[in-house]
Amino acid sequence: APLALDAATQEELTRQINDGMSMIQHGRHQEAAELYDKILADFPNHLGALRGRMMASNALKDAEGASKFAQTLGAELARQEAFDPLWDVYQQQQALDKNFLLRTRDQIALSRWLVSENKPLDAARVLREVGVGKPDDPLAPKALYQCAELLWKSCAKPDVAKQMFEYILKRYPQSAFGDQVRAALAAIAIGK
Repeated sequence: APLALDAATQEELTRQINDGMSMIQHGRHQEAAELYDKILADFPNHLGALRGRMMASNALKDAEGASKFAQTLGAELARQEAFDPLWDVYQQQQALDKNFLLRTRDQIALSRWLVSENKPLDAARVLREVGVGKPDDPLAPKALYQCAELLWKSCAKPDVAKQMFEYILKRYPQSAFGDQVRAALAAIAIGK
C-alpha cells in the first residue's frame, strides 16, 4: 500500500515532480531523469515520479528504460484499479514503442476493463499482443483464447477468430483450452 504522506511531504513531492516536468519541457531531460530517480529511491511506486521518469526516458530516447518505468507505472495503476490512466499510459508507450507490453497479468486486467468500457476490439488487441509478444508466457494461451472469443462473440469477426483458434491448437496442442477451442471452431463452422 502507498505510504500515507504528510501534507508537507506531499506538497514537496508535487513541487519536485512539477519541476521535473518543466525540465523535460525545456530540454533538460537528463536532469529530470536524475530528479525522478532521487524521488523513486525514497518512493518507488509514486505515480507522478514514475510517469515523469518514463517521460524523461522517452525524451532521452531510452526505449528500454521508458518501457521499464511504464511497466512499473502500469503495475501500480493496475494494482490500484486505475484503468483509465493505465489505458492512456499503455497507448502512449505503444505509440513510441510498438513492442511495448505491460506485465501479462496487468495486460489481461486492462483487457477486462476495456470490455467493461464496451471496447471489445481494443481488448482483443491487448490480449493478442500478449500471445504475440510473449508466446512462451504461461498465460499466453488464455490471452489468445479470450482474444479469439471476443473477436467471435463481441466483434462479429468469426473468420479472424477461427484463424486465432486454429493457431492456438497448433501452437499450444496441450493447452487446457483445447476442448473449448475445438467446440468454438465447430460452432463457427456451422455459423453459430
